[in-house]
Amino acid sequence: MKTKTTTIIVSPVSPVSPVPTDHDLGNQLTAQYHRAVSGMREVLLFGAMLMQIENLSTRGHVSVGGRGLKGGLSDWLRTHAPEIRRPTAYRFLGITKAVAAEYDQIVGTRIAKKYDLPTL
Repeated sequence: MKTKTTTIIVSPVSPVSPVPTDHDLGNQLTAQYHRAVSGMREVLLFGAMLMQIENLSTRGHVSVGGRGLKGGLSDWLRTHAPEIRRPTAYRFLGITKAVAAEYDQIVGTRIAKKYDLPTL
């Protein structure tokens, strides 16, 4: 199996100056940072949505697990969101749960119960 390699290219701003300046590099790096942060934010939001679906299922509001779909969240996703790849969904859910556990440790149990991370 071939693995895809990614080449990082720092673009010069003009053809006259083939070597980018520190300012140019800083702008490019900052733009990439914003794209990266935005991506992680979206992963965490997706995971938080799955956590809320799990919470709703324990209250009988959605049909996950023993309340209609025997296969749990995987079958729920297959039925109600078929375009979502389940391995990716579970990976994003795991990331969000890990961040939520860290959040609980940082803010303390009392505050975490009042302002839980998935709801925020």
